[in-house]
Amino acid sequence: MPEVATAIDPLAPWTRSPLGAIVEERSRIEGDRTFLYFRDQEISFRQFDEAANRVANGLAARGVKKGDKVAIMLPNCPEFLYTVFGAAKLGAVEVPLNTGLRGNLLQYILNHCDASLLVLGEEFLDQICFVAPDLTCLEHIVLRGDSLQRTKKPAWRFSTTCLHELMEHRADPPAVEVRHSDLFAIIYTSGTTGPPKGVMLPHHHVFYIAQQRQQRMKIARDEVLYTCLPLFHNNAQFITATTAWICGAQLALAERFSVSQFWDDIRRYRATQFNLMGSMMTALYKQPPSTKDADHCARLTIAVPVPAEIYHEFEQRFHVTIVEGFGMTEAVPVLFNSPEARKPTSCGLPICGFDAMVVDEDDREVPPGTLGELVFRPTQPFSMMTGYYKMPEETLHAFCNFWFHSGDLMKRDEAGYFYWVDRKRDSIRRRGQNISSWEVETVVNSHPDVVDSAAVAVPSEMTEDDLKVVLVLKPGSKLTPEALVDYLVPRLPRYALPRYIEFAEDLPRTATMRIQKYVLRANWRTPGTWERKEAMPRREAVR
Repeated sequence: MPEVATAIDPLAPWTRSPLGAIVEERSRIEGDRTFLYFRDQEISFRQFDEAANRVANGLAARGVKKGDKVAIMLPNCPEFLYTVFGAAKLGAVEVPLNTGLRGNLLQYILNHCDASLLVLGEEFLDQICFVAPDLTCLEHIVLRGDSLQRTKKPAWRFSTTCLHELMEHRADPPAVEVRHSDLFAIIYTSGTTGPPKGVMLPHHHVFYIAQQRQQRMKIARDEVLYTCLPLFHNNAQFITATTAWICGAQLALAERFSVSQFWDDIRRYRATQFNLMGSMMTALYKQPPSTKDADHCARLTIAVPVPAEIYHEFEQRFHVTIVEGFGMTEAVPVLFNSPEARKPTSCGLPICGFDAMVVDEDDREVPPGTLGELVFRPTQPFSMMTGYYKMPEETLHAFCNFWFHSGDLMKRDEAGYFYWVDRKRDSIRRRGQNISSWEVETVVNSHPDVVDSAAVAVPSEMTEDDLKVVLVLKPGSKLTPEALVDYLVPRLPRYALPRYIEFAEDLPRTATMRIQKYVLRANWRTPGTWERKEAMPRREAVR
């Protein structure tokens, strides 16, 4: 029987649930035991805690104080986590940025969140330079890398320093009082019919995630939690990284997902648990079978959404138990299976501390087996988001009738298990990334030759969705799909570039002139549909 981690009492006073206090307590308990594996590095709990303190004190020296927003645009690396934990110790609010952000969306988020300081990977320097003239709040940039030594300082008004200078500050914790109810992070979701929303997450929510995962996945002290998902998402950062620390387990961090490298990493770090997105499962399953497929220590994987057609075959081939659940940036997890009592393809049951039901258009609960929208609410304070940043009307709308409306269509069986069916809202999910149709359309429509456009989800062989844009051009326009893609590349994240493009005379509309996207989805593969992967294979590979 594995040794259960020296737990931080889940019933402890909430004064112990701010992340900074938990970090210090866990560091005291674990000391020189390895916490983080990254590439060939092994970083102990004590070393990690001291690095986070140095970052906290370095941020403070640059004027960052409790409540200030610290944006992070870094690849997966220890410095990302040092910044997260350091900001938490200081009472600052982290704003993790998707590293694929470009153009209007990147500018919007940096201005909307009021970030005064940005910790930036040098590989994303061009993306910031592109929007720098339009950034209204940013004052300081801390650069990871040696670009400032190799090249001239960019011509911008921000004060700029290197991250290694931040880590030369003292290693004792900053004397700042942070409470469980204080804001820990603002994470931006994709907008659907409007701008992206900043989800405000309190410190206690991070603690609550770890508590729930520890109880359901039986995380032991000798567990190694592996992730290759990006740290700017709550999956990697909260469900894996901060959970590993709070539970006293170890963390193995990869820079990115690699089909050829994945199982080698699992074996190398002796990982026992990992998380997957549905497209990743499909990619792994499609690899040629190997005698080494089951040669590893992993026992559990949290995976969403699981392709039903490969569910059992994946478990048998790779000798892992799949556990499914449901969560959102606003609250994770909400529904969860347990390894002992799971129903394949189900999202599971409501976790302790949440009520959930399936309702009709009038918010009335529907009988088992009936399709409706999932709504939920917490029974404990600060266990989910506290609202959308600077969007009070959207917050009230989401919590209509005192239930949070997920926008996801589900069914519930007689035993109370929930099953995801479809999205109610007009959003697109592509290879683990939520895509804002509103943002794609806004950028496409900014092209001088475009009259109007509609971005829709279409089927993908990798599960989830692919993206198609149907657009109407101005009379006499000579715009080609290739030229449109070239226009979109610096203005949209790579994952939001449409795979399919079609030019149309008009878009189907309702009597009130709303675009009927269901019509475009139902007949999406037309003779006039252009596919980027086929038409631009070499440039696709570069991107």
